[in-house]
Amino acid sequence: MPTLYAGPTGNGRKPLILVKLLNAPIDIHFFTWPTKEIKQDWYLNLNPNGTQPTLVDDSKHLKLFESNALLEYIATTYDKEGKYYYKENEPELYWEQKTWLYYQSAQFAAFNLARAIISVNANHVDKFTENEILEGFKIIYEVLENQLKKTNSGWLIGNKFTIVDIAFGAGNHRRLEKLTGTGYEIKDFDALYPNVAKWYNNFLSVDGVEEVLNRKS
Repeated sequence: MPTLYAGPTGNGRKPLILVKLLNAPIDIHFFTWPTKEIKQDWYLNLNPNGTQPTLVDDSKHLKLFESNALLEYIATTYDKEGKYYYKENEPELYWEQKTWLYYQSAQFAAFNLARAIISVNANHVDKFTENEILEGFKIIYEVLENQLKKTNSGWLIGNKFTIVDIAFGAGNHRRLEKLTGTGYEIKDFDALYPNVAKWYNNFLSVDGVEEVLNRKS
């Protein structure tokens, strides 16, 4: 049986949510956060970058990391009906899905959220960085706001809840969890991005999502 190594962070929660929704036959090695385990030799042998999540499927000789890649792998392996993702037989939506997953990991998670969390954890006050990250968030949430107006379905692509919503939803939850009350908090968020605020509430209402988001051990 495959094993998913993940903890209660934005990236870690993404595959945990999908495993929960699919009731996928995957063992969970849950990291209490923060953890030193991901820097130990046994784990670095699985994920040389020393980050999480990681999925190991010995039956297929696979060691996979990068959270959105795990979302795709779990979906294609265990969601045969395509309940939570668009399959290749719907090429327009399939490639749109990939585009949004890359955008989430590169622009939202890595370029903005990770930099903000690092600064907060280090108690580092830098107005230039603060303004740059807030401007980055502004651009991203305006993009999401306009996308939700375009789809008019309550979800980011097509007309159903997908792994794209999981990726952005877990990331938005982590932003609120770590940045509320800091210089990186987005003031008047609901007024500025009403469609995003409604979408996030829709995300939280999906059965099983809040259970994963609230898990600590």
